[in-house]
Amino acid sequence: MEGDKWNKELYHQFKEDDFYKDENGTKIYFEQWDSYMMDMTSFHYQEILMKEIEKQVVQKGLDGVFLDTVGNISYLQLHEQQMQNEAIREFMKK
Repeated sequence: MEGDKWNKELYHQFKEDDFYKDENGTKIYFEQWDSYMMDMTSFHYQEILMKEIEKQVVQKGLDGVFLDTVGNISYLQLHEQQMQNEAIREFMKK
């Protein structure tokens, strides 16, 4: 759920629509982690994650992924939480 600015290789692949935006159209920034909330409903963002999983997990022979920042969904309003949760469920099925 987060796009870390310090991970420049990954961060530069993001498009504007990959970032989660609040009801005012503002990106949600986490200063303490230098990261932005990402939008799991973005197919482009999901493609980037899949490529990263392939590179960092599958190609190394690992058999699992820890989705560390999924809990960030709790920052969102309930109807938004439901949309993001559904997108994450579909992503995990892939």
